[in-house]
Amino acid sequence: MPETVDWVTFTKESPEFPKLYHKLFRAILQLVLDTTPAAEDVAGAVICELMMASTPDFDDILLLCSQDRHWGALKLLRILFERTVTLKYLVQNPAEAEAFLAFDALDWNAVLSGIEKWHGIQANQETQQRIQEAANRARERFKQAPCKECGMRKQISWTPRSSLELAQKTGLDHLHFEGFILPTKFIHPTYFGTHQVSGDKVAPLPNTLKATHVLTLETALAHQRYFKGDPLASPLVAEAVREFFSVWKYADTDFGLGEHAVRMGLRFVSPDQSNGP
Repeated sequence: MPETVDWVTFTKESPEFPKLYHKLFRAILQLVLDTTPAAEDVAGAVICELMMASTPDFDDILLLCSQDRHWGALKLLRILFERTVTLKYLVQNPAEAEAFLAFDALDWNAVLSGIEKWHGIQANQETQQRIQEAANRARERFKQAPCKECGMRKQISWTPRSSLELAQKTGLDHLHFEGFILPTKFIHPTYFGTHQVSGDKVAPLPNTLKATHVLTLETALAHQRYFKGDPLASPLVAEAVREFFSVWKYADTDFGLGEHAVRMGLRFVSPDQSNGP
């Protein structure tokens, strides 16, 4: 693990980070509040919901980091990573938002069945029938029946793509280790995670904060790509990109900006060209 850095030390070295991150957080809320997807724009509505669902993650990760509860922040990072990957994938493939919604019937069916089993509370008959019918259609569509040969279910989520495949398609594969593989070792009861947490090891705070900052910025850029056709259409978002690099100096991605970055006078520096954090 990288050298331990606590919140006080980090903010002494990067005193502008809390203010700039909070500014980006508020910008995302403003983007959603200023957006009204058309009634027929299913993908647009889902994108806005994903953004709003991410806001507690943005806030909670920073809260935990500020209290040096680094393991908790790292575990939440996986949630934010998966949500951001899904958001970006739907921006690129809006037609698949329908599949994202269709899978909801299976989740509702599982929740209602659990409530009935453990709490003895049932939905009314009409609701039960409607959910059951939708769940049956979803099982057929998403191949929820176990394979006759191996007994494994062929697809357990709304997309057959793995987390890595989705990350690769959305340009977030550079964060797959930090945002998915590593946090998973602490979410599940692995010996690796158990040994790290029960010992004197501390989660790498700067890594978690940088990954969180990247994902938060990616959320804002994705919104602008979908609703404006230009990731830097909003001056708030363009400024947020500049401010990201004022804190971190470099990134393992150009955020997919390409010519847009040139237009805004942004220059991306690779890690081997910088002595920054």
